[in-house]
Order: sequence, then C-alpha cells, then structure tokens
Amino acid sequence: MQETLSNEASSTTGACNCTGIRFCAKCRNTQRVQSLFSGAVPLSTAQAVIDKQSKEERLSSCSFATLGRSKYSCCPMCMEVFVSEVPLTMCAEHIELQSSSLRIDGLFVFENILTQEEETKLIEFLDNPSPFPPWKDSQSGRRKQDYGPRRNFKKKKVKAAEMPMMPLAFKPVFSAISAAVEKCTGVPYNVAEVSALEYCEGNLSNFDPHVDDTWLWGDRIAGLNLNANCAMTFVNPEGDSCDVFFPQRSFFLMSGDCRYKWMHGIRPVHVHERRISLTFRELSQEILSDKITADMVLTAASTFV
Repeated sequence: MQETLSNEASSTTGACNCTGIRFCAKCRNTQRVQSLFSGAVPLSTAQAVIDKQSKEERLSSCSFATLGRSKYSCCPMCMEVFVSEVPLTMCAEHIELQSSSLRIDGLFVFENILTQEEETKLIEFLDNPSPFPPWKDSQSGRRKQDYGPRRNFKKKKVKAAEMPMMPLAFKPVFSAISAAVEKCTGVPYNVAEVSALEYCEGNLSNFDPHVDDTWLWGDRIAGLNLNANCAMTFVNPEGDSCDVFFPQRSFFLMSGDCRYKWMHGIRPVHVHERRISLTFRELSQEILSDKITADMVLTAASTFV
C-alpha cells in the first residue's frame, strides 16, 4: 500500500535540499520522487528500520511511500487507540468508534505546558535568535535550528558546537520540560540538545518515519508543539500507522516502547499553516559513561547566554 503524493500544496520552483527518500513542494514532481511513490524504487520497511536501529548498518528512516493512510488514531486525552482515519482530538469523538488492541506505551501528551505569552516570546526568539545562527533550510520542506553538540552519527563522534551554550530564552522552557519528563518517568531529565524545526503547509513540509539515534540520545525524547495544531504518525514494525493529535502549546514525551519500538513522523497532510516543533534530547548511557564527552555536552547545555 502506498500513500498518494498530494498536489494541493502551492507550486514552488528552485533547488531544495532533499535527497534519497525525502521530498518537498520543490521536488515532488521530479523523477526521483515520483519513482518513490510509484513503487519503482526498493524502499526499507518499518520492520527493517526498527530492527536495525542499534546496529552498525542502522537505517535512519523509511518512506511514507511504503505506508497507506493511517487506519488508527490515539486519543490524546485517554491515550486509547481506535479505528479511525481521522486524528482524534478528544474522548467525545470516539464514543461510537471501534477500539483497537494497539497501544503506544511510553507516549505522553499534555496540553498547555506553556502560556500563549510564553509561546509568543519563544517564537519571537527563534525568528531572531541573534547571536545564535538563524533558520536554515533543511530537507523535506523544513527549516531548522540546532542547539547542542556537533555530531557525526556514522563515525560516532561528538564535538563542541561553535556556540557551546544555550540561549537564555530556553532557560524557563528547560525547567518546564525537565519537570514534566520527571513527573512522567520518575527519573531526572537533563536536556543535552534542542532541535527546532519549522513546518509550512505550502512547502509540503514533512518528516519521514524514523527512530531517533540510539547511540547518542537517551531513553526519553521530549517535544513542544508550537504555533499550530498538528498530528504525528507513529508506525510499528508491522507497518500499522496510528495518528496522534498534538494541540498547539502541547508537550509530548516518547519513552519506552514508543521510543524504541515505534517510528514517528509527520505527514504533509497534517501540516497546516506554520508549525514549529522543539525537540529535547538527553544523553545515552553510552555517552554518559564517557565522562569527558558527557561533561562537555551537559556543561554547555546548562550554560545560558
């Protein structure tokens, strides 16, 4: 089963940064991308990506071209999964729906972890982050900002960033995120890296299903969904897709099975207007055992300017 590549996004011309299985509005009609969605190119399965996540021949992601439309949705209020091709936003919407045996264990969603004023200030900083680098074009119709160490996942090397410190604007957010993660898991959470991503509907912005790196990053991945509602698609080894609705200003945590046994991604059809996500990561036990590297990363992450 394959997902149809939408043609509803506005037409955009010019070069983009997409390669391999990735696509955006600028390259969606190229032969490379059309070959993905026509089935002409062999693509990795969900099972292969999840099975190889901690192996030397690790696969970073699979393509939405291998997946059909989501048949399931997880209610963000009760966290139960139901048969639905439309993302559920509240319990009242699944009263008459068929329940599913699927469970995304380790996933937590909380609304309004930030106030509207706090969200506005945070977005204002991201749009003018001086003296930190501004938004830069990424793949899949996204723009990004990275705050944390420089890393090479293939060579497994970590270096200090050009600006080895965190913006002062992040300090209250770190406190809120760390407290929320500890409340969910009972274990203190030390932020080591922040990744900011901007999604725009007109760019066909998306993020192919993937498992965050397991060599560098630890057991818990936290996030903030800013400026717009969105839905994230979770995919298990069998290829079952389940959508989870994230309200604007919501906090989400991926841990346990959700972290390691499900991939997560953003379909372009779930991006409306401008969406900004902040992803917070902790260090893995392997990196924490390297005291010199761990101290370098965590000292930078706890220094605000």
